[in-house]
Amino acid sequence: MGQYNLADMYLRREGVNQDDASALRLFQQVAEHGHTGAQIKLGYMYANGRGTKADAETAYEWLTAALLAGDQRGQDLLHALEPRLKRDQITRATNRARTLQLPQSAIAVQSLLP
Repeated sequence: MGQYNLADMYLRREGVNQDDASALRLFQQVAEHGHTGAQIKLGYMYANGRGTKADAETAYEWLTAALLAGDQRGQDLLHALEPRLKRDQITRATNRARTLQLPQSAIAVQSLLP
């Protein structure tokens, strides 16, 4: 949670200098462990080219990963990206998003961690 909060501070320039590259790196680390908020932030950053070049397909992947995990907060951005992507890009992004899902046993263990 600390990495997520620090990344958000970098993104929003709250108490630290704005540093989109650091925010992207930290969100990536947290998102890979199943943090849906970080996945949505990555989707936003890739969609808007913050800390990286704009990449609608990668944005779609991260937003879909969060949606598959049950977090619907990124749905509006997900739908806004669809007209920018071809069907095969959406299929690839969705397939990659499925691989990002943690097994239920890993989620259960993570929920026990402080």
